[in-house]
Amino acid sequence: PVNTQWELFYDNSNKLIWRGGAVGSEPYCTPPTAGQWHFIVALQSGTSARILVDGGLCSSRNSVPAFGNGTGILYIGSFDGGNYQFTGNIDNVRIYDRALDTAEIKSLYLAEAPRHGVAFAGSADGFPF
Repeated sequence: PVNTQWELFYDNSNKLIWRGGAVGSEPYCTPPTAGQWHFIVALQSGTSARILVDGGLCSSRNSVPAFGNGTGILYIGSFDGGNYQFTGNIDNVRIYDRALDTAEIKSLYLAEAPRHGVAFAGSADGFPF
């Protein structure tokens, strides 16, 4: 059924949404600037969910449905296999069976950003959090 899958997508009102299990409980935020490389992470641990964009917290919720053992299809770049098509490039998608900690996310960001010409700004070590 629609709106019960786990997905990270842009909707028609220009929101970046991390949805799973039910409409209305998901974290969402304004998408990053188009035409530039961005590091987007959707995290979930139990019933807490977060979206990080370029290392900074974009949105969080503490009462989302916990992950289940769904049998649906995983779509990358669209919602429900045909709607809200992503326009652009998607690179280096990773799915883990646990929520990564801050150090692991930072390591991935620091490994990828230079390949895309991203200059570091923020904390002393160049990571925004």
